[in-house]
Amino acid sequence: IGLLDNSHTLGDRMSILTAELMVEAMPLIESAGQGSEPERRARLKVMNQSDRSGDASYARMLTKQDHQIDWSASALNIHRKVMALYPNAVTLWNDKRLKLLHCEPLIDRLREELPAEVHPLIGRWPTGGHPAGTVLESVKGLGVVVSTSGCPILVRAAQLEGKGRSDGDSLIQQLNAAAEQQFSTFT
Repeated sequence: IGLLDNSHTLGDRMSILTAELMVEAMPLIESAGQGSEPERRARLKVMNQSDRSGDASYARMLTKQDHQIDWSASALNIHRKVMALYPNAVTLWNDKRLKLLHCEPLIDRLREELPAEVHPLIGRWPTGGHPAGTVLESVKGLGVVVSTSGCPILVRAAQLEGKGRSDGDSLIQQLNAAAEQQFSTFT
């Protein structure tokens, strides 16, 4: 699994691993064919977890730090974090908490998966050409484009501390974001 390296957070690595394992497992599960659950498990050579000896283990509790956006991560990993932690992925904007609610990674290889209105933004800024978390542009009707460690990301909806959800033009107006301003991380 080439995407799992030390530059990713634990949550990022778990998201990547889970997605890859699901894609791998679905055809295998389907190949088990018809029959009762024990018959299908036997054909797949897997066991029921309740038949497993030993104590169960649990994932650790998420901390506030797990919810914080690291702008030096890739656009895809930030996007995954926002989706996985909805509505609790947070960053700082002018010393106020900002919950990120919806974003689009502006990655050319994902063009077919992205809405058509963001296609003109893909490839418009050099990859890694700005410090991570820098506002590149406020795009009328869409949101705010922010730099990451690689391709930029379009923040389409967010909620500023003490305010309601805003998206598109209302997000741009609420943040009053100008090019070269910085999103920041918690200290």
